Amino acid sequence: MILDDDQRIVITGMGVISSLGKTVEEHWKALVQGQSGIRRMTLVDPSNYPCQIAGEVPDFDPELYMERREAWRMARSSQMAVASARLALADFGLSLQGTGSGVRDRIGALLSTGNGSMP
Repeated sequence: MILDDDQRIVITGMGVISSLGKTVEEHWKALVQGQSGIRRMTLVDPSNYPCQIAGEVPDFDPELYMERREAWRMARSSQMAVASARLALADFGLSLQGTGSGVRDRIGALLSTGNGSMP
């Protein structure tokens, strides 16, 4: 397919890493069932904080989505962003291996985080 400069195509894939699940299916099932992802904090000792609950992502393993060395250099929220983006690409069925910069320059992602700097 050849596109003119004024034509646009939007292709959407979804990827979720959240306190309700680490896949779109897990997340959606928990939402539909009315589950809450808010629990007592486990990633840090909350005993000195007035609020001791948070929406943590339990058992997140960044090495499922990237090399150990790459993960070590990133904040946990960045690891989850990369994981979500890779899940979205897989959901769409797109591989960036062997693609030129022209394709990569035309791909975007929308990310959100509640607090990116906590462990």
